[in-house]
Amino acid sequence: MRKAAVLTLFFIFFIASSVHALNWAYPFVVWDGKIYEVMLEEKVEEWDI
Repeated sequence: MRKAAVLTLFFIFFIASSVHALNWAYPFVVWDGKIYEVMLEEKVEEWDI
């Protein structure tokens, strides 16, 4: 019974921490050694590169 309670608390904590991590997930890119946060996604055609 005690193992079940510990496992239940572990899974609740694991799910809650995963959801919390998703709230803080920001897409970052590194370009020329500098880190940038992606604020807007703009599609560029292959022939424009």
